[in-house]
Amino acid sequence: MERFNKVAHKWDEKPRRILMGKAVSSAMLKAVDFSGKSALEIGSGTGLVGLPVAEKAKSVLGIDTSLEMTKVFNQKVEELEISNAKAEVKDLFKDELPKVDAIFSSMVFHHIENTREALIRCYELLNEDGKILIADLNTEDGSFHGENSEGIYHNGFCRKFFENLLQKVGFKNISIKTVHEIEKNEKSYKIFLAVASKG
Repeated sequence: MERFNKVAHKWDEKPRRILMGKAVSSAMLKAVDFSGKSALEIGSGTGLVGLPVAEKAKSVLGIDTSLEMTKVFNQKVEELEISNAKAEVKDLFKDELPKVDAIFSSMVFHHIENTREALIRCYELLNEDGKILIADLNTEDGSFHGENSEGIYHNGFCRKFFENLLQKVGFKNISIKTVHEIEKNEKSYKIFLAVASKG
């Protein structure tokens, strides 16, 4: 994740990232009542999604494999005097993580090679009736990332494929819908939000 370390302090300079963060966090907060819930964000980046969620949740722990991204996240937490959110350098598969009421991520799962194993890990980390919320790209032709393809394992996801994966892992009450569109490279890319409950 060296690329993310290099760009972390300039990450928020692109307006489309701010817009997407607002759209995704807003959709997540409409889909799930985070009040009183402990939440884990996978790939928390600079907090564009996690910090708005923290306004409603009991607590948010952001994990990211990029040290510099976590530094930006925690700097915002300090500047905004947010007491219920923090980011740590952790790996979803390798590190011990707390059990939580909700797990969410935005534009992260296409960076994870084994999607099924990631969902299984999330299922294990959720308390009973816990919620999972995953925002990511619809299947695309690879042009979204273009030459910046380091660490890209999926050119988005087929929604039916993703729904089937969630079902096979054990998730229930699955809904998937479009929550945002990104204009980039003279193309439009749809972002979906998948929401499901631990069975």
